[in-house]
Amino acid sequence: DEGEEVPAVFNYARANLRSVDGPVTDAQLTQDTAFTNAALPMAFLEKVPLDLTYIGMTRSGENTWCGEEDVDGEVFCFDAEGDTMIPVEINPEIVMGTNLTLTANVLGLVPLTLETGPLVLRFSPYMDNPDRPLLGFVVNEVG
Repeated sequence: DEGEEVPAVFNYARANLRSVDGPVTDAQLTQDTAFTNAALPMAFLEKVPLDLTYIGMTRSGENTWCGEEDVDGEVFCFDAEGDTMIPVEINPEIVMGTNLTLTANVLGLVPLTLETGPLVLRFSPYMDNPDRPLLGFVVNEVG
């Protein structure tokens, strides 16, 4: 359908349900992935030596970098070309996302299906270090 948004494979946020309380006795996310899209204000910084540990990647060979295992048990890796990268400071305000779907039981008797509709996600600096800027990196990939 022409009006449907096409999911971007690597641009998504995943939600999880921590707990239920009050009259809600059970709940689960039946659609837990929101695909995202945004135009982000950013600043390209000076070129620096290649080191992607800032974003949790580890060197897994001469110039192969890998992230952590995701919830599906997959690990993203890529081969970098060269020994430098360009940091990009990202100053996001709002990111739009597709909807999430939740099913819940109220008092164990009334089943509900709830859809969030389009999501508006707001980003803030890293919670463990608010003075640390949100950074991405431009790197050369082999090929």
